[in-house]
Amino acid sequence: MNPLQISVDYLQTANYALFHNHIPVCHAIELTNISERPVDEITVSCTGEFISRYDSETIAGINPGETVRIGTFSIIPEASELASITERVVTEFTLTVTSRGAVICEGKHVIELMPYDHWTGIRTLPQTIASFITPNHPAINSIVLKSRNAETTHRVIIAQ
Repeated sequence: MNPLQISVDYLQTANYALFHNHIPVCHAIELTNISERPVDEITVSCTGEFISRYDSETIAGINPGETVRIGTFSIIPEASELASITERVVTEFTLTVTSRGAVICEGKHVIELMPYDHWTGIRTLPQTIASFITPNHPAINSIVLKSRNAETTHRVIIAQ
């Protein structure tokens, strides 16, 4: 039996805009000691196919019935992998909890990764739509030039 219960508060959908704007995927992890003995020298690690490896600071110990909240835990998608996907990818990351270097429990969690040019919609931080405004993109220059040429042509026709 696992001595600890893992609870993860995280965004289940992420895209490049979230990563680029430094919006954390993980809000917190809670570890609850459900055993009858203290658990000490605890570390939590995160790994996954599209996720950068992250190891927490060592937690000195958790007494029976006690819950410890890790508020600064990084679940970070790999930027290069995230930038290269062209379709939605449903993958998972694994949280591994060790005590004194020995694995005491593991939990797999599903995460949906969206391509860099896909908005996550209103379900995940809808205000990130502003991240898709790119006034300095090279394509904008061609649109401005075309509209300027059309405006000039339009003025000439009216003037005649």
